[in-house]
Amino acid sequence: MDKRRHLLSLVRPDTIVRRHRNLLKRRHAATCTPKRRGRPPTVRSIRALVLRLAHENSSWGYRRIHGELAALGIKVAASTVWEVLREHGIPPAPERQSTTWADFLRSQADALLACDLFETRTLTGARLYVFGLDLSPAMVDHARRAHPALQFDEARMEALPVEDGALGGVLAHYSMIHTPPRELPALLAEQARVLAPGGLLLVSFSATDGPEPVRFDHTVMPAYSWPVDRFVELLAGAGLVGSSRTGRHADRGGLKSESWSAGLWTESAHRRCTSALGAAYDRSR
Repeated sequence: MDKRRHLLSLVRPDTIVRRHRNLLKRRHAATCTPKRRGRPPTVRSIRALVLRLAHENSSWGYRRIHGELAALGIKVAASTVWEVLREHGIPPAPERQSTTWADFLRSQADALLACDLFETRTLTGARLYVFGLDLSPAMVDHARRAHPALQFDEARMEALPVEDGALGGVLAHYSMIHTPPRELPALLAEQARVLAPGGLLLVSFSATDGPEPVRFDHTVMPAYSWPVDRFVELLAGAGLVGSSRTGRHADRGGLKSESWSAGLWTESAHRRCTSALGAAYDRSR
């Protein structure tokens, strides 16, 4: 009996209680260990707000953004704000204050025409300003949406809203293929009216090998293909002289056609150009 009491005294009650407590603690720790170590990820809405503040306020650094978030009652570390900006490729505030050309053009698109930024120059150095006209309101709306910085208006080719001799060039790319033959001379005369001396008309049309214009079915409405010689005669009747032309072949509904682009000078400009070339040739001899 004395030996049993001595053996029992080897383990005190406090030891058993402590070991039991430690066992429970280890089990609890094993089941509650987070799958991801470290700080939990930032809430998506907070990240979006950080990015919005940075984009709308290019002079704000990460500490200023952190202060604004704190004023809104959003608790987030300044280092977290810095990390969000770095992950999305947003540079420090001093580097964000400079304006790029892409940002400038997007922000000033409505006023760019007044700044004379949308222009083109020819090989001779002449400066040209470009605008577009179309009969269809739907086409004009589509062009304005696609190119909001350019000018597009509704107009009819037989009554162009342009003063006499005001344009240096006119582009009519398959714009008259639906015009009946009897009405085409008036359209060409109207385009010649708005051209300045030396102006250039670039016109494209479907061509045919026959002696007369040929009517054919088109997606929009019936169209006409022209014998090249007949079309050139109409151009000459409007006071225009052909200077160059190129062609391409295509099959349109079984009707073999050829599309031509003819660059045209006014008659007076053609005479001046011919005289200048002749004088230059004489001087070179």
